[in-house]
Amino acid sequence: MTEAKPEILMIGALTAFSPVPIEGTLAYVSAGNVWAVSGDSGRRTPITVAGDADGRILELSPDAEWLLFTRSDPEREDEINSLWAVSAITSSPRPFSVGAANVVHFADWSPDPASLTVAYSTVEPRPAAPGWQANNDLSLVSIRPDGDRLLIGARRTLLEANSGGPYGWWGTSFAWASDATRLAYARPDGVGVIDLDDPAPTTAVEMVPYQTLGDWAWVPGVSWGWDDRTLFTVHHAAPIGLETEAASPAFDLVAVQPTTGEALPLRDRSGMFAEPVVSPPHLLSNGEVDYRVAFLQSLSPLESESSRYRLVVVDRDGSNLRALFPAEGEPGLEPHRVAWSPDGERLGVLYQGDLWIVDVASGQAHRLTSDGQVTAFDWSGG
Repeated sequence: MTEAKPEILMIGALTAFSPVPIEGTLAYVSAGNVWAVSGDSGRRTPITVAGDADGRILELSPDAEWLLFTRSDPEREDEINSLWAVSAITSSPRPFSVGAANVVHFADWSPDPASLTVAYSTVEPRPAAPGWQANNDLSLVSIRPDGDRLLIGARRTLLEANSGGPYGWWGTSFAWASDATRLAYARPDGVGVIDLDDPAPTTAVEMVPYQTLGDWAWVPGVSWGWDDRTLFTVHHAAPIGLETEAASPAFDLVAVQPTTGEALPLRDRSGMFAEPVVSPPHLLSNGEVDYRVAFLQSLSPLESESSRYRLVVVDRDGSNLRALFPAEGEPGLEPHRVAWSPDGERLGVLYQGDLWIVDVASGQAHRLTSDGQVTAFDWSGG
């Protein structure tokens, strides 16, 4: 028994913004709580209210019925966080532990609609900066709904803990291919592919790791093309002056063919935190399937480590570049990964701590939150 104490718990906040239609489900973390928006931006549902979501992982399943997130417990000094799954469609969602701890860089649902499978990578907590030593591992765990519960099934290790190459202490990130049989990996010295049937990493493109001179390491963002035949990533380019290769300030957006390693330049001097994201495909009048690539363009390309960024969109071959947000003369964006709407017509973006959606055709932007405390978001169909 403990003595009761007065407490005021705020669930949500009044909004001064008119509602706009939201296709699928848009989930976000604000002030440690997870929210889901569907139908229109005025319909917000609290998924968690414990205030312990740390925003490192937030992923909706492809059908937007389940949500994967990480939560931290200040009383557990030997643990950075833990991985949880929760229903995004029930009226009284109850989170369930996935049985994984210290998930910093990657966890995501398999794109396979026939099964609920989660891939994740872990780190080991350390007292020194950055606070962990990466394992550079990769595991799969199957999950089965059982009424209002989630049952954790078999667990499979694809990659055992390993050094991760140069600057491997920081960690490796991953990205599912849409066929759910492969994952791309990205680490400071290159990008490659892991096949679930033969999980030995296959390098697609190598690069000289960037020398940060700090307690962090640069890892290129990576995204699959819609047909899983192309990887969009950022390449650490050759020096432009007398600096060493490791200190080169040049970073270019490229499209890589995974089997040959051939890299097609899409945008020179994009900046190190371009974080390319591929749109859902759409059918053209001539029967061809097309898609676009959204990324962040550095406002100071040769100082991209400290630069702000602007959201831009290009065709898959790098043509028709259009700057969307924010407007010219406004403060730029902090580096982060944007998200496409399920129909490929809008983009979700974080700006000054709030969640915005940007219409790709018109460039019009609409602010969804006003508390300045949004730290992560995801957008999925369903």
